[in-house]
Amino acid sequence: MSVAAIMDAYVAPKSVFTRLKENKKASYLGLVLMIIVGVISQYLLFKDMSPEWIVEQQMQLMHEVDENKKIEAKAFIEENAPMAGPFAMGSVAIMTPVLILIYAFYFFLIGKLVAKNREITFGDWFSFSIWIAMPKIINFAGLIALVLMSQTPDLSMTAGNYASLNQLFLNLDIKDAWYPFAEGINLFTIWGIVLTFIGLKQLTTLSNVMNLIVAIAPTALFIGISTLIA
Repeated sequence: MSVAAIMDAYVAPKSVFTRLKENKKASYLGLVLMIIVGVISQYLLFKDMSPEWIVEQQMQLMHEVDENKKIEAKAFIEENAPMAGPFAMGSVAIMTPVLILIYAFYFFLIGKLVAKNREITFGDWFSFSIWIAMPKIINFAGLIALVLMSQTPDLSMTAGNYASLNQLFLNLDIKDAWYPFAEGINLFTIWGIVLTFIGLKQLTTLSNVMNLIVAIAPTALFIGISTLIA
């Protein structure tokens, strides 16, 4: 039953949302699977990556920092480079459920304040937020495949975003002002927005336009802020 529901999230998402309450336990299994595959992907990405490459990648992110601070930062990064893998694994394990909680709270507020839906609980929205994040499992699995097929262990630390607009088509330099925007839009993000729209149509009485706005708003806000502060 749980496995079938997880498969439906990819091939028949409408049915998952129409049976949201019945599929709650299956969604928790999906979250556990998401975390496990995500942690494995980060382990493999950093397992054989050289410390020198990690330092080089991190220093590229500091192109606007003055030279004195760069020297201090480089020493710190060199010291902590061996911990990059465990840190990335821990980040996935912690931030995946945290982000889902944030999304659940967002949809809970929308449901109460905008959609006026009193029947759907916070727990239901938490389950909903897991379902719309299911493309992450495919994203993580793709990263695992990339690492295993790579001829070098020193892949880009942004390799996990291989389906972004930037990496697929634009290849903008990290110094480009539009880099955060191009990296923020990827196929899996769009997939998640589509799932959100489909789910909201089943659970709310909002118009299609409002459902689309609600679905896009979190991603648009994140990309907008990232672009402005870059």
